[in-house]
Amino acid sequence: MKVRVSNPVCFLFPLLLLFFDSLSAQLVSGPMLGHVELRTAKIWVEVVPGSTTELWYWPQGQPSAARVIKHASSSADWYSTHTFNLVDLQMNTIYEYAVKVNESNGKAPKQATAQFKTDELWQWRKPAPAFSFLTGSCAYINDPEYDRPGKPYGNDSSIFLKMADEKADFMIWLGD
Repeated sequence: MKVRVSNPVCFLFPLLLLFFDSLSAQLVSGPMLGHVELRTAKIWVEVVPGSTTELWYWPQGQPSAARVIKHASSSADWYSTHTFNLVDLQMNTIYEYAVKVNESNGKAPKQATAQFKTDELWQWRKPAPAFSFLTGSCAYINDPEYDRPGKPYGNDSSIFLKMADEKADFMIWLGD
């Protein structure tokens, strides 16, 4: 039997989708920015066990000054989280960063996926800078199979989108 493909793009497109989907599937959660200080910052990610993860970071607008931190995990792990400790940063500076999973080629990513700003040295020099924060608690995500009869507690997760729109400096999760 002979198969004739009139448009090779139509044939290759599903294969390319599978390939790119498998790359993005390596990152389970994150990246999530943690504590940022004068000259340090922490960034957390969760990846598929057995992955090699690189965090590339650089001062805003200076990709040629990019530095990289690498972590690897065992495929025997049940889960795999990496905390990247960025040190020797410049104070009061915006940094851009990007995470690469299983893409080690020695080259920094072409663009950043997120950014953060290190603290300014203000102590004993001027008044403390203003900041804003959010509080939240009692997130309940429905699992219809186990919900109580009648109207369930949680309807959706739209509150998290509202919280993200606030652009607060940090968030305090109160529990539950």
